[in-house]
Amino acid sequence: MNSRTLSILGLLICIVLFVAVNLLAGSSLRSARLDLTQNHLYTLTAGTRRITAAVPDQVTLTLYYTPAATAGLPAYKAYAARVQEMLEEYSRLSGGKIVVRVVNPEPFSEAEDEAVAAGVAGVQAGRERLYLGIVGRNTGKAEQVLPFLDPDKEQFLEYDLTRMVYLLSNPQKKTVGVLSSLPLEGSRFDPMTGQQGNDPPWQILVQLKQMFGVKMIDAAKPGDIKGLDALVIIHPKALSDEMLYAIDQYVLAGGRTLILVDPNCESEAIRGMDLQARMRQDKSSNLKRLFGAWGMEMAEGKVAGDLDAAMKSTSANPNRPEQVDYVVWLHLVDSNLNRDDAVTGMLHNMVLATAGILSKTEGTTANPNLTLTPLIETGTRSMAIDQARVQFIPEPARLLADFQPSGKKLILAARLGGKVKTAFPDGSPVKAPAAGEAPQPASLTESAGPINAIVVADVDMAADNLWVREDRLGGISLGFTKLSDNGDFILSAVDNLTGSSDLISVRARGQYSRPFTKVEAIQKDAAQKYQAEQQRLEEEIRSAERKITELQQQRPAAGPDGLVILSPEQRAEINRLQEKALASRKQKRQVEHDMRKDIERLGTTLSIVNTAAVPAAVCLVALGIGAFRASRRRADRIRGTGLRTGV
Repeated sequence: MNSRTLSILGLLICIVLFVAVNLLAGSSLRSARLDLTQNHLYTLTAGTRRITAAVPDQVTLTLYYTPAATAGLPAYKAYAARVQEMLEEYSRLSGGKIVVRVVNPEPFSEAEDEAVAAGVAGVQAGRERLYLGIVGRNTGKAEQVLPFLDPDKEQFLEYDLTRMVYLLSNPQKKTVGVLSSLPLEGSRFDPMTGQQGNDPPWQILVQLKQMFGVKMIDAAKPGDIKGLDALVIIHPKALSDEMLYAIDQYVLAGGRTLILVDPNCESEAIRGMDLQARMRQDKSSNLKRLFGAWGMEMAEGKVAGDLDAAMKSTSANPNRPEQVDYVVWLHLVDSNLNRDDAVTGMLHNMVLATAGILSKTEGTTANPNLTLTPLIETGTRSMAIDQARVQFIPEPARLLADFQPSGKKLILAARLGGKVKTAFPDGSPVKAPAAGEAPQPASLTESAGPINAIVVADVDMAADNLWVREDRLGGISLGFTKLSDNGDFILSAVDNLTGSSDLISVRARGQYSRPFTKVEAIQKDAAQKYQAEQQRLEEEIRSAERKITELQQQRPAAGPDGLVILSPEQRAEINRLQEKALASRKQKRQVEHDMRKDIERLGTTLSIVNTAAVPAAVCLVALGIGAFRASRRRADRIRGTGLRTGV
C-alpha cells in the first residue's frame, strides 16, 4: 500500500470519526456546557437545585412552542432549544417530579386554543404566529403562566422558572402584614374628586402576594399585627401611640420586621392638590420614637448624596437642556452592597432616590447592645445634603457644583440586631379594659433575645418606576422587565425574615452589563470640575443682566421725541456689562468645549489602548519566541559543528 493510499484512508477515517463524535455528543451531551462567565451566569444556582430537589408532588411544566414560526428567526430557535434543555435539567434535578411537556400549538388547533386559554401570548412572525410560553400546574390545580419568553431576557430565565416551581410546590404561604400610608393597592375611590381612581397596584405588592399570604394592616387597628410571620412597614406617617406600641411589642417579642422610611418620599402625592400645596406637603416618614429606644436614628432633615453613584438628570434650562449628575439619585452597584449578607449578597444593581442616612445613636441614649450592620452604603465621596434643597424645585447642577465629599460612607439600609428596650417604659397607652373584658397582656420592657429587623432609609425604591417596566404587545401585557434589583431586595428581605431563602441566590442573576466604572468615575470628576465653573459664569451672566435691567428701569427724563435718554455714564456701564456678559458666555462655551474634549480624549486613548495594546503584546511575545528559537537554533548549529570537527 503506497503512501497516497494511506493518506486517503487516514483522511476517510478522520471524517468518519469526526461525524461519529458529533453524533455521540449531540445525543449524550445535549445539555453539557462549560460556563466560563465571571458570575457563572449559565450554571444553575444552589437555590434552584434545592428548590427542584424538594418538590413534594408532581409539577407539570408545559412549553407551548411553534417551531415552524422560527424559520428565519435563529435567535428564537436557539432560545427555544435553550429553554427545553433547561426544563429537562429541572426535571432531572427533581428526580422526575417535574414533568415537562412540549406542545406545538399549530394554527387553528386545539393546542392553540388551549395555549390561548391558559394565557400564553402569540407573536406574529411573518405569516406564522409564534408561541413560546410556559404554563405550570401542580396536583392541586394551581397554575402559573409565563406568557412569552423573550430571548433578550435570557438572563432572567432561571429565576422565572425557579419561581414558578417554587410557587407551585409551596401552596401554603407565609403570612406577611403590610402597613403603609401609600396607595400600594392602587387608587380606588378618590374623596378629593369624588371619582373612581384607576392607578394599578404597586408591583412590589403584587409580587409579595404571589409569594406570601399578604394581610393589609389598617393603621387604626393595632390588633391586626398579631399572628404574622413578618411585618412590612412602608412610609409610616401619623401613626397613633396604640399602633406604635403594637409594633414595639411585636418586635420585642421576636417578630421580624422590614421598615422603609424616607426624609423625602418623591412617590407620595395627594390627588386634588395644586402644585404649591404639593411643594409644601410633608413627604417625610420616620419611626423616631421606636428608633430612639432601640439605639438608632435617621438623620433629621438630611438626604444622602454620592458623587460616584449619581444618576443623570436633565437640567431645568428650557433653552439648553443638558445632562447633569443628580447626586441624590443613586445608582448603587456591588461595591455599595454588603456581599456577606443573605439579602444583598447576590444583588448587583439598585436605585434609590433622595434617601436618608442611618446611624447608631450616640451620647446618653446610645444602646451598646444594638448591632447595626450596613446592607447598602454610599461610597466615600458622599455628602449629607439638606432635605430642603430637594423638596421644592431641585437644582441638580447647583447641587453638583456645591458638592463637598465627606470621605466616609453613609448607611442607607441596615440590619438591626441585639437586645433593645421598649419605647413605652410606662406600659401600654391603651385604656385599661372595662369590667368584664379580658385583661391586656403584660407589656414587654425589653426584647427576650436579639431583635431581627431591616431598616431602609428610602421608600421610593419600592415604587414601580425605579425597578420595573411593563412590556405590552398589542394591548397584551407580556409581564414586567426588571430595571434594577430594588424589588429583589424587598422580596429577599421578606424571604429572609420569614425563614425562606432558597430564591435569594437565584433572583438577581441578571447582570450581563459590564460598565466601564473607571471611565464613569473620570467623567464624573470632569463634570463636577467644569460644573462649578459653569455655575460661576452663569451667575456672572445673570448678575450682569439684572444690573442692565435695573439701569434701564431707572427711567431718566425723556427727550423731545419721547425716547428715553441715558446719561453717558449709564450707557458706558450698560456697554461694560454687556461686554462682560458676552465674555462670560464665551468662557462658558469654552468650559463646555473643554469638558467634551477631555472626555473625547479619554475615549480616544482607551480606544487606542484597546485596539493596539493586545496586538502589540502578541507581536512582542511572538518576536520574543522567535528570537528565543533563533538563538536555540544557532546554539544547536554551533554544537553540531563542534561535534563534526571533533572539538
